[in-house]
Amino acid sequence: MATTTTDSRLRGNSYEISYINRVQGDPDLEVKVEDCTFHVHKTVLMETSDYFRAMLESGMRESRENSVQLHGFAAEIFQVVLDFLYESKPIKMDDKLAGVLEIAQFLQMPPILDYIKSKLSCENCVHLYMLADTYAIRDLKEAAAHLMGDNYLKFLRSEVFEELREEQREVEDAIQAPEVPVRSEHGVCDVA
Repeated sequence: MATTTTDSRLRGNSYEISYINRVQGDPDLEVKVEDCTFHVHKTVLMETSDYFRAMLESGMRESRENSVQLHGFAAEIFQVVLDFLYESKPIKMDDKLAGVLEIAQFLQMPPILDYIKSKLSCENCVHLYMLADTYAIRDLKEAAAHLMGDNYLKFLRSEVFEELREEQREVEDAIQAPEVPVRSEHGVCDVA
């Protein structure tokens, strides 16, 4: 991966953050999020986001003016996304994760969604399942459901299972327990 440097400056009441990359040269696109302007490379965003690719290849005003305004997202969340795309900084499974998933789904960014899916574990699958359900991220939701299904008895007894909304517990076919061979009624009672 090419070496990228980040330059942050306060200008008046807003921040400007530039991602400078030796291979791509100077940034050629401004993305404004809240009171922050990110100077980035079109190629980076077009290679990683179907949303930006469609916008910047279509001849829309944003592609001609080299400026995009993103509404409804936090600048600090967009910076987490850019840090991942430019510098391969890991995305933490913390309180910013919901915002990262929301923006990655909206901007159609498979690299971000695939990375988070690769971090799926027994410890975080219920939380990721609920977030994937909230933001309609089908692949992540199915992967989390599959992991919960593979560990159904463990999750059934856990407190995190209770965090699922009733409809999430009942409607999802993927979370049902796998076929368990039962030799007698007593075996079923022992499990329950």
